Amino acid sequence: EDPTFRTHEDPDTGQTLIRGMGELHLEIIVDRMKREYGVQARAGKPQVVYRETILGEGDGQAVFERSLATTGSEQMIYGEAKCHVRGRPRGSGMEFKKALPASSIVPAHIVDAAMQGLKDAASSGPEGYPLEDVEVTLTQVVLKEGSNGEIGARAAAAEAFRRAIGSAKPSRLEPLMAVEVTVDDEFLGTVIGDLTQRKGNVQDVGSRGVKRVVAAHVALRNMFGYSTRLRSLTEGRATFSMQFHAYDTMQAG
Repeated sequence: EDPTFRTHEDPDTGQTLIRGMGELHLEIIVDRMKREYGVQARAGKPQVVYRETILGEGDGQAVFERSLATTGSEQMIYGEAKCHVRGRPRGSGMEFKKALPASSIVPAHIVDAAMQGLKDAASSGPEGYPLEDVEVTLTQVVLKEGSNGEIGARAAAAEAFRRAIGSAKPSRLEPLMAVEVTVDDEFLGTVIGDLTQRKGNVQDVGSRGVKRVVAAHVALRNMFGYSTRLRSLTEGRATFSMQFHAYDTMQAG
């Protein structure tokens, strides 16, 4: 009946989640579910999907050492690793590199294990959000004779990465939306003022026929409830569209 309406079940909670084209669309769907089908849906506040990055650079070093009792013997696990991290331009993604000393004679499979440890740890930042736009360089791997270096190197590299990230000015990233509002000229100033209150950055003000068009970049967290607010401000004589623009450093407010 509505090709833009989607549902799926959360495998962790068992909840049936619905998706639509926007906040107003979802409000209409929930209302219809209650009125026409008697389904008492519980609608929570929309959630923003954040990311993390670093604004500086830093180094991390860690040693992993454990003793495991096996049948008739004891196995030592040891690894030491160092890494360097630095921020990359927004939207450039993650990059993993090696810059080991020329004198290093660590076997290739141990180095690969350490690189995998870096990648494992890089799946999320200090706050638990996905990490983006970071250059990660493995700078040293040290083993101990007679120990299991593969496990040790992987674990040490992961901890070295977490320490490096923590010292490199970690920062949360938030989604910025490209917002376009079409409105009568008499409400133009009101619309621009409201977008400014929402910490929006007005990019352009133009015309489309007899209407005025305002283009702005606004953080998604500041756009909840906008459709209702816009109708109130313009007596229902304005429309808007919104789409994802980019992730950028989260600002106060």
